Amino acid sequence: MRFFFRKGKILVLIFVIIIVLSMNFFQKETKGFFYTISAPIQQTFWGVGNSVSDFFETVGNLNNLKAENDQSQKVIQELLAEKASLAELKKENET
Repeated sequence: MRFFFRKGKILVLIFVIIIVLSMNFFQKETKGFFYTISAPIQQTFWGVGNSVSDFFETVGNLNNLKAENDQSQKVIQELLAEKASLAELKKENET
């Protein structure tokens, strides 16, 4: 019984070797065939990978956005204070 399993394994190995060797003769055609078949799958994974990358890039930029927002709020408060001061000076000048 074991002899048949060994014989089967040897036949499969020989078959695989023959296929690999025959691929060298038809390498361009084989490459083109596999590229054609795998292109839609690659495009799908590439798109998903870009989406995930963009998501994590956005998450990483949240800290920068928060710092910029805080700085902008500070500038707004300073400008409002300056505006109030200028309005008061204008009122004084008018009187």
